[in-house]
Amino acid sequence: MTTTNPREIAFNGVRLRFDSKKSFDELVSALLADVGEKPLMIDDLPAKFDSWESYKAEVESHVGPSGFILFAVMNHGAWIKKVQIQKKVLRVVIGNPLLAITMLRHDLTAGLFAPVELILIEEDDDQSSLTYVRLSSLMVVETNEPLLAAARELDEKLQALAAKVTATKATGFVAVLEAAFKIIPGKETAFQAYQASVVPLAAAHPVFGLPTSARFGTRHGYTSERALTVRSK
Repeated sequence: MTTTNPREIAFNGVRLRFDSKKSFDELVSALLADVGEKPLMIDDLPAKFDSWESYKAEVESHVGPSGFILFAVMNHGAWIKKVQIQKKVLRVVIGNPLLAITMLRHDLTAGLFAPVELILIEEDDDQSSLTYVRLSSLMVVETNEPLLAAARELDEKLQALAAKVTATKATGFVAVLEAAFKIIPGKETAFQAYQASVVPLAAAHPVFGLPTSARFGTRHGYTSERALTVRSK
């Protein structure tokens, strides 16, 4: 039986915008370096493999460092020029069936928002931005704790990717701080989003404004009074 009066389910999507000092082209290059340069025709894969394990192995061979695969690119900038909007705008679709299944097994309607959509925009002063909608705010519209837990894990992965590709390369003492995070085995991806928030704060810390002789002792590179300690949980 069909109905002309569908049930309305309200939800509040939360946009996350990452502003970057990178140029638009640099931002695009950084993203594609992680998710892949060529879109994967993901719908063609299931027919080629008989089992979940063989399908899974093939998908894993395409997954980038941050856990995502490029599925599609739509160049809005190419056509909006026809109406005198002179900005580069790229809509990018990325995903990973092995992540998606952790949510779809709890609610098939979560597939409305998997894969993920990002929009990259050319901003003024040769800068750029990356915007997307937090997945848990779209997928979890009714009480569903297993779905919420899975969606939040995806939120973390996506935010880490966005922080990674929009970040500009640090120099000086800040670069040393970033390197300290990256040498923790097995924690590289988990710390990317953390780095994005911690490094700017650390750079503004008074200790970084001190002369080198005040920041570093003559032995082992520390002063006991002003050492900056970062602990991982």
